[in-house]
Amino acid sequence: MNHTLGYKQEYKVNFTPTYNAIDSAIRYASKQAQHIVLRIDSEISFNTLTSAVYNRVKRKRSIVDITIIYNNTDRRYCREEIMRRGFKITKEDLKWSSFVWGPTPLRGVEPTLIA
Repeated sequence: MNHTLGYKQEYKVNFTPTYNAIDSAIRYASKQAQHIVLRIDSEISFNTLTSAVYNRVKRKRSIVDITIIYNNTDRRYCREEIMRRGFKITKEDLKWSSFVWGPTPLRGVEPTLIA
């Protein structure tokens, strides 16, 4: 349960840069929660990522949104956005974030908000 947001989220980490790995992660996460957070720790192409996200969300109607974390930035995609014609996840989508994920310059310091 994400107490700050007030709803349950399921977190998954992707280490394998394949369509099937993303699809499986989303499929298993969707059995636990409607809101999914997927951290990408692989060199998957954005086209493959887009295709896997789109196809799994299309099949699993209970998914409300998916947050993608990539290269220490995050972006939330709601179901309606994913289902729109021409949906595409791009590197530009993940260039800026108000929240820093992962290791910080000071060892042991928790992620912090940035201005």
